[in-house]
Amino acid sequence: MPDAPAEVWRLGLGLGLWVMLFALERTGSSAPHGRWDVRYLINLAMGGLDIILLRWVMPVGLMAAAASFRLGQVGLFAQLSLPTPLELVMGLIVFDAAIYFQHRLFHLIPSLWRFHQVHHGDDRLDTSTAVRFHPGEALISNLYKLLIIAVFGIDPATVIVAEFCLQAGALFSHASLRLSTALDQRLRWFIVTPAMHANHHSTSIIGQMSNFGFLLPWWDRIFGTYSVRVPRQLGLDTVSPAQAAGWRFLLASPFWGG
Repeated sequence: MPDAPAEVWRLGLGLGLWVMLFALERTGSSAPHGRWDVRYLINLAMGGLDIILLRWVMPVGLMAAAASFRLGQVGLFAQLSLPTPLELVMGLIVFDAAIYFQHRLFHLIPSLWRFHQVHHGDDRLDTSTAVRFHPGEALISNLYKLLIIAVFGIDPATVIVAEFCLQAGALFSHASLRLSTALDQRLRWFIVTPAMHANHHSTSIIGQMSNFGFLLPWWDRIFGTYSVRVPRQLGLDTVSPAQAAGWRFLLASPFWGG
């Protein structure tokens, strides 16, 4: 596959970032929330399953698709002939905004929520939660990204950078890290912080319908979904910790409406 070397680099960098954040979770003020336990292993197994199934189900990767679209001059950016640095920045912003709206749709549409609730069923937040997604959601998300790449003609280099940035943003925003209030308040103007995203994982419906951003926090502020509430409890009221850690919920719940 033509995008394999870049994908290997992306996954390798992502793994390195995860190792660093995991170490901080274990040694920082948030320990023992980042401890290595059965729940952590189950979440990582879900992430690994997503990668395997996507490779099996989707014959063409995002970078290969982007290269094909670019050769065919498909999409907005392909027609504009922008300078490479400007196209990279604009592509990253478009990609991140698109993921923000995708996230909102997964909360608003019941059939999509049944997949996304697997992610929200986790009653703790740490780096493992960042990869805890149902394979069905991972597939829908990749198909959505293909649509965005085609419509905007996002080039392969921008796609791989955007994918890494989203991966890094997800790992950081879910990490069990306690930043000082002053640092958190400064950072959340530029990136989604763990404290900001924790509100989205609250059992409160109001909390769940806010702070949808994965990497950039601007969309929540622009579209009125930003919240500073502090969550008292994480997870879903309708799902017990035992259910949330069971394979029936993790894999079958989207199909039985749990």
